[in-house]
Amino acid sequence: MDFIALSKIREENYDLLLKDLKKALTWDELFLPFPQREMPSMEDLLASQNALPYWDRTSHSVVLSDLVEGRLQGDIKGRYYRDSLNLSLKSSPLEEVEVHLHAKWVQRFEGATRLDRLLQKDLPEGVIQTYSGFDLEKQWWQADQQFRPHGYRVADTSLVSFPKLERIDGFWVSPDDPLLQKKRIKGRLQAKDPKKVRFKRKAYRPSLKLGWRYVQPRHEEVVFKLKQDFQTLSYKPSKRKILNLTVYDLIAREQLAHWGADLYYKREEQIDHQGSIYQARRSHRSSARFIDDTDEWENLGPSKTYPLQQHRGTFFKTDRGRKVVEQALDCAKAYLCSSSRCVDISFICPLEEALKWTCDHSITMTDERLPGGKAKGKIKKLTLEVIGETGRMRAYVTLGCCVGTGKEALVEDANSSEAYGMVGVLEESLPSQYIKTEGGVFYRYGDSEGAERGILYPAFLGAGDLLREVTISHDAKQQEENLQANQYPNSHNILEEFKGNGTKVQLRLEDLRGRRLEKTTLSLEILNPWSAPKHINLGGN
Repeated sequence: MDFIALSKIREENYDLLLKDLKKALTWDELFLPFPQREMPSMEDLLASQNALPYWDRTSHSVVLSDLVEGRLQGDIKGRYYRDSLNLSLKSSPLEEVEVHLHAKWVQRFEGATRLDRLLQKDLPEGVIQTYSGFDLEKQWWQADQQFRPHGYRVADTSLVSFPKLERIDGFWVSPDDPLLQKKRIKGRLQAKDPKKVRFKRKAYRPSLKLGWRYVQPRHEEVVFKLKQDFQTLSYKPSKRKILNLTVYDLIAREQLAHWGADLYYKREEQIDHQGSIYQARRSHRSSARFIDDTDEWENLGPSKTYPLQQHRGTFFKTDRGRKVVEQALDCAKAYLCSSSRCVDISFICPLEEALKWTCDHSITMTDERLPGGKAKGKIKKLTLEVIGETGRMRAYVTLGCCVGTGKEALVEDANSSEAYGMVGVLEESLPSQYIKTEGGVFYRYGDSEGAERGILYPAFLGAGDLLREVTISHDAKQQEENLQANQYPNSHNILEEFKGNGTKVQLRLEDLRGRRLEKTTLSLEILNPWSAPKHINLGGN
């Protein structure tokens, strides 16, 4: 006879367990894209836990049961058929888990910076002096003009001019000079007489404000290896497992505007107001208060929360990013723990002995044939058998045993503890840069590759960061030298040198165009290997 127990209460309790797990600290929703976060599977919720769901066959309650330690304890005490005892190795424990944790986003930031102070800093009296003011005014930037390199535009600009009152000696001009021909006065100047001419010198006070935009696709990766401390066995441990994890939807894909009074909104335009997303039912102009416009908007639900601000150039070194890293460490521990439970102890016992047991029991067995004479394991399989023809009633039990060392070593091996001057390193004496997870793993950020490339924090950029160099060519001083070298009798055209050599201002700016994709790899240094409990003594460490 086969009895199949189905219960609607069990399904309801299972759903309640799912809801509770979604609120647990051991679950991080960032490992799933937004559409899947509302209905995560049990496998997703338990990816970082050493636990499985347990369904009680009598009460139909559904709870979490630890993978290696049951909530209830039992002792067989020899009440089993001795010939049925069997010890087997089901697999080899993993030596280590190598984790690659990925995050991808597009870093964006817009700002506006005034450059007046830097433009005027190295100028005499903070002004540009020139004899060719028309050329300077002509080439000066205009408002809303795009500025090269791409990513800049002129937000505000001015070039205030005033005459320079300082008296300057004149320059000798040839009577055949085109300049003198234009200024000849009849009867007062002989054709062959040179003349001393003073040129008008101007001063300009520059002002420039640049709007800028920084856009940089980023890929940040955290790499670490979590080793497992297990008993020395006569076989070679398995190769390491490589685990690739990705975090999703770190920033909003589009930035929604906030509601404002007396603004024009188009039909189907979306806004973010007080934690909710609204969509305009029709084109309209907003009133003085949002409550007066409720008929114009359709509520699409609460705003999505994003853990990373759009302008940040790093995620895993933020507080929220560190939580994800620790979650990845717990995922690695879960894989190591599962692989460590690799020894099975099976036996047959009378039915009445096993009726009180469940798959949430840990059973202690003492038998001289076992390694170390004693072992403990969690029931992973329990079969109750009743044969009507013979009246035989038996229970078939399988225990899963871990081959860990059961100790939480704070260093990778015994010899490395000497570096700290003691055999057992206390937690208080650890270097301050190490962080401890709730699961007892000590880690710190090690070397990084590519972390210095790009601008990590564009929100803090100032004028000195954006303006790399100011070059003013052919100013008044240089022009005076040219005039002196080109005056009579050295030349018959004193202004010849001015052609194409008017005063110019050139700026070298930080290139904000970014790279096509900026990848940064951060490595974690794990101070201590992880260890599963020691359920059986195989004669090793």
